[in-house]
Amino acid sequence: MRASWGAGQWLYGTISPPSAHAGAPFLTGDPVTDEYQHYDFYTFTMGTAASGGTSGVGPAFEYNYGVFPNGQFHVVTPMAFDSPTESPAQFGYADTEIGLKYRFLKEDKKRIANGRHFPADRTAHG
Repeated sequence: MRASWGAGQWLYGTISPPSAHAGAPFLTGDPVTDEYQHYDFYTFTMGTAASGGTSGVGPAFEYNYGVFPNGQFHVVTPMAFDSPTESPAQFGYADTEIGLKYRFLKEDKKRIANGRHFPADRTAHG
C-alpha cells in the first residue's frame, strides 16, 4: 500500500506541476541594469500559505533608476503580513531594500550574465 501511495504522489507531481507566474520582479533578480537615465517601477506581492498560517509581503513597491551607464540604483518598500492560524494577524512595514547594481560584463552568445546579492543586514531575525 505504501509503495502505491508514493508512486501515486510522484505521478501526480510529474503530470500536474504547480502553477507558476512569471513577471518582474523575479526571485533570482534581473541581470540587466536599466538604461542610463531610464527607470522602472513595479508593484508586487508574494506570500506563503502553510498549515500554520499565511505570511508574505504586499503591497510592495520597487523603483529602479539608471544612475550611470551600466549602473542602477534601486529601492524596495514593502508592507508585510503574518496570519498564523492560532494567533491574531499582523500587518506592518517591512525591511527597506536599497541597492546599487553595476554590470561588469555584458551578456553575449559565449558568456551569460551573473551577479551576487549581499544583504546589508547580516544579523539573524527571530
